[in-house]
Amino acid sequence: MTIVKRNIAASGFFERFWTVTSYKEPELSTFAKDIIKKETISGIQLMTLLFFFLLVATALLDQIMGLQGPPLYAYLLLAVLCLHVLLASFHSQEIDVLYLLAISLLMISSTTLVLMAHKSGVFSPTFYAGVTLIFIFIPFVPWGMREASLVSFLIYLVITLSVMSSTKNFSTNSIVLLQFFMFSTAFIVLAMVGRNTDVRRNEIRGMFGLQKSHAQMQELSYRDPLTDVWNRRYLQEKFYTISSHFTQLKKPYYFILFDVDGFKEINDTYGHDYGDHILLWTAEAFSNCLRAGDYIFRMGGDEFALILGQKPLECLKSGLGDLRKEVEELGNVEHKGMSFSFGMVTVQPEEKKDLRDIYKKVDKALYAAKRRKGSWLIATGDGSTPEIDESLNNVAEASLPPGANG
Repeated sequence: MTIVKRNIAASGFFERFWTVTSYKEPELSTFAKDIIKKETISGIQLMTLLFFFLLVATALLDQIMGLQGPPLYAYLLLAVLCLHVLLASFHSQEIDVLYLLAISLLMISSTTLVLMAHKSGVFSPTFYAGVTLIFIFIPFVPWGMREASLVSFLIYLVITLSVMSSTKNFSTNSIVLLQFFMFSTAFIVLAMVGRNTDVRRNEIRGMFGLQKSHAQMQELSYRDPLTDVWNRRYLQEKFYTISSHFTQLKKPYYFILFDVDGFKEINDTYGHDYGDHILLWTAEAFSNCLRAGDYIFRMGGDEFALILGQKPLECLKSGLGDLRKEVEELGNVEHKGMSFSFGMVTVQPEEKKDLRDIYKKVDKALYAAKRRKGSWLIATGDGSTPEIDESLNNVAEASLPPGANG
């Protein structure tokens, strides 16, 4: 058991430095990849810009001091490569492609340095400086030890094999010095990458936790604390998104406003606790009839709203039926026949989506229904002319009445 715990601890310690995009939690891994992709793009762009300016500075230094540096066309080719990688980074969205861009820049630069050394036959100060800079550029890309170790090994392999396979005989001291430069620089760079990976992983976990907490807090702010259905604020902030969804589907939807008849008297007579039970049963009953894409909101007090993409009469009758069963089992006997008033507006996909205008129309329809006795649904298109005038008192039949305009 102790050995297993040690292995798990060692694995966790190793993971801290090995990768920056892979986590045990799938959601965290997805979140991390989005963050690292943005950081990779900015890192590649900064690396290429610095590379470009260093090339210009080195070329000027070679000309001024008369160093045995590479010819001007070599600098020009590397400068073109930098610009190409820079432009490609703006259009690449896959993190693997971005990694390949960075690796290509480093590998081609390494190859160019070795070719220049072959031409001159010696390892000039410019060559040593170039090798060191190539390794130093590795941490500009936010990869973990896994990718950084691979890149460092590839750079070392390209330079070493190219030098060893050269027809020119470089001195032993030069080759040993080159190995020392590469090993010492790679060691320092990988230590930096490991530390950065650990820090970045902690930052990503912290950012993910904050984002998740913010989402949870936002979710709570959108929920009615009593019934746990959406509240008025959610309707106001998300109405355009909800409405646009039906527009894209080219389907109408039904906006329904309803409340409990005589709710004030229920509260005054039986207390607010019993009134809260009525609201809870109401929210639960009408939530049960919702389908995908439908919504229920508590607007305040005993007033609720529904946005339905389905036939409204079927949902309303189902909700009323469930509610009355709940009241018969748990409520006061005098409330078995409790009634509701419903106002409804049908919103066509081509209509202007203005919540205030829709609410004014449906509010007029609701008060027209409240003037009736029993559960009535009054629907209107322009705020005055009824389109549906339907009694919902008889909820025994789940099917729509013949000829009903649902």
